[in-house]
Amino acid sequence: MSTALAHLELPISGMTCASCANRIERKLNKLDGVTATVNYATEKASVDYDPVAVDSERTTAWLHHQIAFDHESLERVAAEFNRYAAKPIEITTPALRRLEVSGVFATDDPEEILAFLRSLKGVHVEVTATAIRVSQK
Repeated sequence: MSTALAHLELPISGMTCASCANRIERKLNKLDGVTATVNYATEKASVDYDPVAVDSERTTAWLHHQIAFDHESLERVAAEFNRYAAKPIEITTPALRRLEVSGVFATDDPEEILAFLRSLKGVHVEVTATAIRVSQK
C-alpha cells in the first residue's frame, strides 16, 4: 500500500543564477522520498514528498536559518554546524563523537549551540579565538 504524497511550495531567496537553482534541486532530489523542481525565475521550489519517510520541518529547517537533529551523533551535528560557523566545533574526545543529541539550532546564533553543549552532562566546552573545543570533563 503506497502513501499519498504531500506537496510543499517553498520560497527560496538568494539564488543568483540558474545553476544555483539546479544545485538546490539536485540536493533536494537526493533526499529519500523527495521529488523536487526549483524555479530560478519565481524563486520557488515545488516539492512532493512521502510524509512517512520525510520530516518536512526538519528537512526545510535551513530555510529558516536552522539545523535540526533527532538522535544524531555529536560528530554529525558539529559537521553540519561547521558549514555555517565562523568558529568550527572541534570534538577532541573521540568517545563524544558518538554521543547522540537532539535539538533545533539557529545557524546564525553560535551562543545557542554553545549553551546546549555546555548543558550536556560530562562535557567541557572551551571557546578559543579560532575554534569551539568540546571534550569530556
